[in-house]
Amino acid sequence: MPIIIAGEQFSGPYRSPAMLEQRAGVYLILRIDAGRNEVLQVGEAARVSQVLSGLQDELAASDGNGEAVVAYAARYTDSLSSARRRELAENLRRQLFPKRDGDAD
Repeated sequence: MPIIIAGEQFSGPYRSPAMLEQRAGVYLILRIDAGRNEVLQVGEAARVSQVLSGLQDELAASDGNGEAVVAYAARYTDSLSSARRRELAENLRRQLFPKRDGDAD
C-alpha cells in the first residue's frame, strides 16, 4: 500500500529494504511509532534497495514490543535524470526538515 509524504507517493513502508526494488529513486527512512510515520532521512540512489541494505545494519529496528520501528519507502524515478532525482530529494528535505532561524547553512 503506498503512502503519501510531502505530496509524493511512495511504495512502502516496509520493514526490510529487501522489499524495495533495485531501481533508481528517492527513498525515505522512517520511524513508525504508534501508527505515525516520522521521516528520519531522505536520500536518492540509482539502486534504492542496494543502498538501503547497506544502511540497514546501522539502524535499529524494534522487535515488535511497542517500540518505534525503522521502515523504508521509495518513490521510483526511472523516467527522471539523476540530476532531477537529486533535485526531488533535496526538495523533499526542504519540505520535511525546514531550517529554523539560527540554523547553520
